[in-house]
Amino acid sequence: MKIDSLENAIDIFKGASIEHGKASEEGNYKVGNKNYYKIVDAAKYLNENDAIHELLQLLNNENVSVQLWAATYLLENHENEAIKLLTSISKKNITHFSFNAQITLDEWKSGDLKLQY
Repeated sequence: MKIDSLENAIDIFKGASIEHGKASEEGNYKVGNKNYYKIVDAAKYLNENDAIHELLQLLNNENVSVQLWAATYLLENHENEAIKLLTSISKKNITHFSFNAQITLDEWKSGDLKLQY
């Protein structure tokens, strides 16, 4: 998988986030892990190109997994928006995603969240 543009990175991030979410719901760790690394690669490309802010457009995506991953990677540079969305997701009682949002918030607030790029 070669990422060669910001648009391509956003598309990969979004698609992999959707697939990661499906895999999490189904308990398919192999597919989940494969898509996790795609998310990381896309975030790395965006970060290296000073374009992590491009993930802001995904905060309103209809897919909660896309929202969750975008908010997670926006914590460092757009903390208020990211925390607001993660808090909202954590309170919705959505299987897997609400718990993940709360853990992400807890780890961020404690200083233990280490994002991979």
